[in-house]
Amino acid sequence: MMDGLVLTKKALELSVVEKVHLIDALWSSLDSPEQKEIDLAWEQESQTRLNAYKSGDLAATDGEEVLATIKATVKAHEV
Repeated sequence: MMDGLVLTKKALELSVVEKVHLIDALWSSLDSPEQKEIDLAWEQESQTRLNAYKSGDLAATDGEEVLATIKATVKAHEV
């Protein structure tokens, strides 16, 4: 087994592309077993919402407007 410091030194010697692949692999390894199923469900939901927006069945709301509404709601409920 490789020592942590040696592994870190080797990782820092990788190209940018290799580092990105390593980061992606490490990040994915932290996912719970259910994460792929969750990601797929969100992908399907996103596609459904996009299709509804494109067909005119779903209206878009400006992001700044949404944030302002959230801030006002939080402020109204502050103690």
